[in-house]
Amino acid sequence: ILPAGQTSHHDLEVDLIGQTPGPHTYVVRLVSEAGVVLSESPITREVRPAQVTLVSSPAGQSFDAGTLAELRFRLRNHGDQPATGLFRFEVFDEPREASFSLSPGAESEIVFELPLDPDVEQKVYAGRYLIAADSGGAATVTGQVNFTVNGIALTVDASLDKDAYAEGDTAHFTVSVTN
Repeated sequence: ILPAGQTSHHDLEVDLIGQTPGPHTYVVRLVSEAGVVLSESPITREVRPAQVTLVSSPAGQSFDAGTLAELRFRLRNHGDQPATGLFRFEVFDEPREASFSLSPGAESEIVFELPLDPDVEQKVYAGRYLIAADSGGAATVTGQVNFTVNGIALTVDASLDKDAYAEGDTAHFTVSVTN
């Protein structure tokens, strides 16, 4: 019983897991002890499918040649349904894969160890990723992550000591290599 002019607040939890994605209408009814409906109010809520995205990655980071780089990726499920699937990252023509299982709103970190050869060229490298969810109705997501390897940066200069030679002359060929 609620006295006139008073307010009562009640929180109810509705489990959206297992409901089909799309709009759903729920009706809240205030019913008397005698079973008479005193008031009712419809509430419409959009149930979102699983939506897994990459929220952080090694993009823009630098790693030294000759080390073991740890590439850290963080996935998040922005939907209302759980999601399971596969995360794939390919760099240097080598695919790396890990499975994931994310509840609605949850995040998960995936770490790949990447051995970098000591003689790898210094430059920005591009890796491609794919997020393939096999449950929860999530769409496949693809993208690219660029990172820098601080490796070798060789410059090679070659020269001869003369522009032209006569028969019997000895040519002096010089090669200069700079890292």
